Amino acid sequence: MTRPCPAPDGTLNFRDLGGLATLDGRVTRRGRLFRSAAFGELTPAGVDQLRELGLTFVIDVRGAEESVVMGRGLLDQMPVCHLNVPLRDFQSLVEPGAGELPGTGDAVAEAAGGPLMPHYVENLESDRNLVIAVDFLANAVSYGPAVVHCAFGKDRTGVVVALLLRMVGVTEEAVVGDYMASSACMEQCIETARRIPRYAPFADLDVWRCDERMIRFYLGEIEARYGGAEKWARGKGIPEETIGRLRAALLD
Repeated sequence: MTRPCPAPDGTLNFRDLGGLATLDGRVTRRGRLFRSAAFGELTPAGVDQLRELGLTFVIDVRGAEESVVMGRGLLDQMPVCHLNVPLRDFQSLVEPGAGELPGTGDAVAEAAGGPLMPHYVENLESDRNLVIAVDFLANAVSYGPAVVHCAFGKDRTGVVVALLLRMVGVTEEAVVGDYMASSACMEQCIETARRIPRYAPFADLDVWRCDERMIRFYLGEIEARYGGAEKWARGKGIPEETIGRLRAALLD
């Protein structure tokens, strides 16, 4: 289970991905890889806290329009390497006011805890930006602390993090536990979404739950389709040297 760490002031769903158990008995290194929601409400005190963490790289997987319109907040004050790698998300599946996502109620969606994870599973094959995000992060953490974030830090961030963690041998239970840790702040995420015109139309959709079936479905499909996250990465052209750097940076 991810150990809670002091979240920088003004951040939401922020946590350190250190302390997670691996299959070979090791743990992930603290202070190297973080996940978060967007930084639009970061305060000056939060900027100072991120500086204290030594943050060097920020990988923003929000859509290009989200990233430009919503901006980076006070994160702009930090001399970090910032990369926007847009990942497709549920907003590409539904029109505002539609009431539900397509696929709701079908057998695959039911097994996956809803229609989101089958969508993200298809991104494993069809979204080249997912490969870019994983490749960049795998290299970035060997140079310094990095954070990956989307709008609310649950699913787009979650699928990238799951791939990285499984690539270095983090156990399925630890990955599931990390994903489920987002449930503690989902009500706050919904409240935040209602205040932001870009996200308010989706605040009442059933996309905020952290259902264990969702992440287990995703992990199961990675194994079934590719033989694991490391084989997925190699098959997508991520070099063994990059995977080795990720292991060296993340594992104690």
